[in-house]
Amino acid sequence: MVHGLEQAALDALASGARVAAFEFENRKFWAKANTGSARNRRYYHNEINCLKAFFQAGINVPELALVTERCFVTIDNGSEFETCIRAENLPVLLVKSAMEAVVGLHRNGLSHGGLHMRNMTLDKSGNIGFLDLEKASGKPATREAQGYDLVVFIWSLLSIDISRTDLSKAAKSVYLQKNGPAWEAAKLWCRQRKWMRIAAKPLAWHERRFKASGKYRRYAAVPAVLDFFEA
Repeated sequence: MVHGLEQAALDALASGARVAAFEFENRKFWAKANTGSARNRRYYHNEINCLKAFFQAGINVPELALVTERCFVTIDNGSEFETCIRAENLPVLLVKSAMEAVVGLHRNGLSHGGLHMRNMTLDKSGNIGFLDLEKASGKPATREAQGYDLVVFIWSLLSIDISRTDLSKAAKSVYLQKNGPAWEAAKLWCRQRKWMRIAAKPLAWHERRFKASGKYRRYAAVPAVLDFFEA
């Protein structure tokens, strides 16, 4: 079974993709290749270590099915969270559930390192999971790293729809009510980077001018994020 799974994974990656989905014995899997720069290879091994550590801590992450020096394989863990919330017009309840999962992550002494909506999952039972742990930190993650998680989470939400401040407020409420440990660290992270407000202006103009409707507004969301954590 292991040999067949590895070959199926390598076949899926044969086009040169770094990450690829594939079917094997009527189940969906994901393969990630150990290729590219030295930095990518470091990320590859860090992700394997963090998948193991997060799983042992009871955090909902994809289960490792195979690890080799060429690739690792995980069992599919649900649909991409961003796709789900876009399809349902960014429902508040799902965002609250996602933030509850983030609280669990942080209270376990862990951090994700890239907490975009696209790096989370939602399964058919409504469970929230985490993907793409290349930049994640196992125990003990620093408060700064956890604060950065919160900044990226809110930034990701507002990049999808900057008008939905109800979502960011709901996420904040959940994090504080559940005694999440890193809100002050997120505020400090933003205070130390006020220069981003000015730097983002020309890039935000470019987004408004050239990006189609429905696409991310990453730079337009920067001042909103800074304002949010200063409030």
